[in-house]
Amino acid sequence: LVGVMIAAALIPPAGVAGITLAWGQPTAAIGATVLVLVNLLSVNLAGLLTLWYAGYRPENLFQMGETEQRVRHRIVGLVVIVLVFAVFLGGITYASYEAGNFEQDARNEVETVLSDGQYESYELLEFQVVMNDNYPFRNPERVVVTIGGPPGESAPELADILHERINDHADQPVSVEIRYVEILRR
Repeated sequence: LVGVMIAAALIPPAGVAGITLAWGQPTAAIGATVLVLVNLLSVNLAGLLTLWYAGYRPENLFQMGETEQRVRHRIVGLVVIVLVFAVFLGGITYASYEAGNFEQDARNEVETVLSDGQYESYELLEFQVVMNDNYPFRNPERVVVTIGGPPGESAPELADILHERINDHADQPVSVEIRYVEILRR
């Protein structure tokens, strides 16, 4: 059981934290390090409760009250610490979820605009959302849309339309960069 706990709960996030530190990205190691701590404390809490429930307690009746009090204090302390870390991890998870939703919504807007008859000669070649550096709660900073179309054609109004439609899904203003690439088909 201990080997499984170490292999499944501690080693993967510890490895991620180590790799991100080795690559010179200490801010990216924050989430993985917090996950290691949550897992470590949760395993300690589960072990403490399991052993107590299984009957591993002092034999002497006079030590029972003191031991119970210490165990309760440890349980409360572990639960509080795990909850604090869990709230932090929940915030990171929610921020990642929101960023993913924005990226999908922005891509859908670009595809919807390009499927309009007026822009049917254009096609989406590449789509990228650039996030700011405020880790761990990163927000979209700009969207880069690469569009392919016939030689000599461009649609300047397309940038304004996409800027407006994409920013409808953003919490704060996001710049939209449109790149046109000529496509010759023979």
